[in-house]
Amino acid sequence: MLERISRGDLEASIGESRPDELGKAGEQLDLMTRELKERRKISKFVAPQVMEVISRGDLKSAADGRLETVAILCSDIRNFTTLSECHSPQELFAALNEHVQAMVEAIQHCKGVVDRFIGDAVVAVFYPIPGTDQRLRAVAAAQEMVKAHQQITSRRRMANLFTYEIGVGIDAG
Repeated sequence: MLERISRGDLEASIGESRPDELGKAGEQLDLMTRELKERRKISKFVAPQVMEVISRGDLKSAADGRLETVAILCSDIRNFTTLSECHSPQELFAALNEHVQAMVEAIQHCKGVVDRFIGDAVVAVFYPIPGTDQRLRAVAAAQEMVKAHQQITSRRRMANLFTYEIGVGIDAG
């Protein structure tokens, strides 16, 4: 069972109902596995930097904040309101879900963190990482986003589905 867990299978259970030390150890390993499973779920929605602060238990220093140079990337679908007036909710949400997934993948591939979604807009932060320039990572993400959008547009045209344009902006400071 430990081997399954070490490979990432967090559905495995080790504990046996025993009153001895092996039973207690198994219970603790099951508890740790459940916590890893929860962390995996949460990590889809919480920035890695936040997860790191939480795991260190140093919430006071996180609440105090700090000054850092970051790059911010904002992207949205052009004329989204008009699109929403011209297409069914099912068509619109299918397109939006495909779009957002591709944009998030590009951002994460370039070590950015999605900060929030505002309607059709995506806001991402590129924090400092030693040996890299967060501004260049944001530009690389923007380029990947545009390329992904071009691929989506091509597929949508071939399927006779509506297409849309996007905008991407970056600022740093």
